[in-house]
Amino acid sequence: MLAGSATSDLRETRLALRLVALAQLFLAVGMLVQLLSAPMLLGFPYGPALLALTHLLTLGWATLTCLGVLTQLLPVLLQRPLAWLRLATWSQWPLALGCALFSWAFGAGSAGWLLTGALLLSAGLLALLTSLWATLWRARRSALVAGVALALLALTVQLGAGIVLVLNRRWVFWSGLGLNGVLGHALLGVGGWFTVLTIALSYRLLPMFTLAHGYRVRWSGVAPLGWALSAYAAWLGLWLAAPRWWLWLAWAVALLSTLAWLADLRTIMRQRVRRRIERPIRAFLGAAALLLLLLLVAALALANWALLPLFKQAQLIFMLALEGWIGWAILAMLHKILPFLIWILRSDQPGAARPTVAHALFHAQLTTATLLLYPLGLALLLGGVALNLLSMARIGGAALLLAALGLLLNLGWAMRLRAVAAAHWPLVHKEAR
Repeated sequence: MLAGSATSDLRETRLALRLVALAQLFLAVGMLVQLLSAPMLLGFPYGPALLALTHLLTLGWATLTCLGVLTQLLPVLLQRPLAWLRLATWSQWPLALGCALFSWAFGAGSAGWLLTGALLLSAGLLALLTSLWATLWRARRSALVAGVALALLALTVQLGAGIVLVLNRRWVFWSGLGLNGVLGHALLGVGGWFTVLTIALSYRLLPMFTLAHGYRVRWSGVAPLGWALSAYAAWLGLWLAAPRWWLWLAWAVALLSTLAWLADLRTIMRQRVRRRIERPIRAFLGAAALLLLLLLVAALALANWALLPLFKQAQLIFMLALEGWIGWAILAMLHKILPFLIWILRSDQPGAARPTVAHALFHAQLTTATLLLYPLGLALLLGGVALNLLSMARIGGAALLLAALGLLLNLGWAMRLRAVAAAHWPLVHKEAR
């Protein structure tokens, strides 16, 4: 069974699937809000609706997805059960409800509900983090453990930084934070949490999904550490109003870490057994290329070469980071991870239909459409925001919404096939080319 050892608890897989499925609902709602808020994207990007959108995508979608995936992948990759599973299972409900309430309160402008959502979110997140930290503590030390620990540490610190921002929004005890406080908080999340985790997990997931053997990577410990240091340096630099050379130093560390990671990805891909690169893997590699583009745009902003207002530069960089690099990478890998989660659950259900390969659970044409619509919509949305073209931004937002719905439909398709006989699999699946 793919869940690691023979004694693996399938409750971990059920918890992971619930969290990831809930996260995709947040994605669909977030993309709908983004489409309806398209005119606001062309103006000042820190209004209530866009703050709600930001937290729907960062907390509700990306963070819930990553935490859900970790509840399954850590036991698989570390060959150890998830610690304090009951605590982790309890955490999903205050975490999901807190994300929803917190995001809604931003849009509604309700300080009371914002604090209530923050408390629920913090309780659920701390409970799940406790379980994940305990799992890492019991595992044998490795580059993977170090990378995931660095990412979880950044998420923990970011939670504290977010609470400071929420309290400061209510009582204004740190008047100097302002825009730099929001930017630093965003950079710590994108760089220290999402990027470090994505890079660390890619060293195990990419070889597993491409059947790579005999490869030797050089920077599996350095690349996540470099990005973590860069994220902390950028966050502190913005919060403490450090000189510009400090931010350039953080940027240089991030660039070197990215180049090292891409060199290792090239090594892994050259040693793969499966010669044809599946579409989700191609999409993930495309997202990795976006990370380089993101760093180039950030350099232009630091050098004051971008011919856009400061708030517009910050907005585009954040959108390219969250919906571009991180969003595309998550969407790509979910088309490999979700079928595995469902396939694992089928293995424990007597008489349940289960194909010989996990990716057969997803509809191939729907997968292709989703993974093509997402980058197309992203390009149109970013172009519309940069050029102040509302129609282009709306078309891009609509394409992104269709991509989000496509993933939800594929998930529903995979779950609906529970009753299909195994003999029918050749009729319902044709591999995407």
